[in-house]
Amino acid sequence: MLKGYRYKLDLTPEQYHSLSQTCGNCRSVYNYLLGKQKEEYAKTGKFIRFKDMSKMLTALRNGDERPWLRDCSRVPLQQAVINLDRALTNFFNSRKKAAAGEGGQKAGFPAFKCKHRSEDTAKYVNGVAVDFVKRTINLEKVGKVKFLRNREFPSGSKIINATVTRDRCGDMWVSVLVEDGSSPVPKAKVSEEGAVGIDMGLKDLAILSDGTVYENPRYMEKLLGKIKVIQQAFSRTKAGSNRHEAMRRKLAKLYRKLRDCRVDYIHKMTCALTDNFSTVVIEDLSVKGMMSNHNLALHIQSASWGEIERQLDYKCKWKGVNLIRIGRFFPSSRTCSVCGYHNPDLTLSDREWTCPECGTRLDRDLNASVNILKEGLRIHLEGTRSKTAEAAT
Repeated sequence: MLKGYRYKLDLTPEQYHSLSQTCGNCRSVYNYLLGKQKEEYAKTGKFIRFKDMSKMLTALRNGDERPWLRDCSRVPLQQAVINLDRALTNFFNSRKKAAAGEGGQKAGFPAFKCKHRSEDTAKYVNGVAVDFVKRTINLEKVGKVKFLRNREFPSGSKIINATVTRDRCGDMWVSVLVEDGSSPVPKAKVSEEGAVGIDMGLKDLAILSDGTVYENPRYMEKLLGKIKVIQQAFSRTKAGSNRHEAMRRKLAKLYRKLRDCRVDYIHKMTCALTDNFSTVVIEDLSVKGMMSNHNLALHIQSASWGEIERQLDYKCKWKGVNLIRIGRFFPSSRTCSVCGYHNPDLTLSDREWTCPECGTRLDRDLNASVNILKEGLRIHLEGTRSKTAEAAT
């Protein structure tokens, strides 16, 4: 099973310069070939194939136009070519699906990478070796680089690649992708006893059908005052000055702290869910559509519902937990979980309501999570019955 491990690099000035140059060369090759692709399409109406792009990279690296490309390993440059080819392929596949009327996420045409805005990356595939005793990782043409060890991957794991990334704060990180030899845990049997429904919200981040509540930490709202002050000071600095760069890094570190706190909290929550339950039922929310509401956009972004769903998706696969999604238009809040009565007059401001049919006093979020669980189990049961009927015929 493939797993990624991320470490912060502890570099010497020479190593930092070497990796910075490698990242810059990857960006330069990517932009150069993307420009050639646009020129070729303007002339012939066709794009350059991957094989021809690789030949162009070889000619560019061996030529006198950009001699600095020879100072770094060829592997990260070749990976930049692969990334461009994959981006073009995703764009064309997205257009084909759209023309055929199929859904899915739309991929835009590849854009040029800006030196000051794009994330600098360099992927190494060959010659990567990690020594946890000496806390070093070997990168081609850079040598053994020290890193800050926070956890180790199992001994005997096969290293697939290592991606070096420089964030907006100027710090460099390495993500090591390994094959640990393990296989995904078989899916558990879906049953009501080990199942839980989750209602995601803004007042509380997640409300479970068993009554457990995960509070919304609201990291964005807590740091928003600091962000505004630093952003205002940054806007008054002169571009290119030392103070401009210092304020930019200060702002970037604040945003990194915000992201790290948010992701750490969600990791702890999703680990607890996948460890304690065999079936998890969630709503298939359209986060992008909900962000169009400018009154709630900031709070929805702070809640990170998309990140919660992403983490649940791969952790459920790792641990053999069933992840069931129900339709986004299912009226989970407006339906009584006791008798099934539908209340069309319920508004967002109504946190509690009494069912006129059975007289039960209902908490809006807890009631929604119970309904989500029931709907998820119903969908699974209907799917199982249909598969059984097809097998019988």
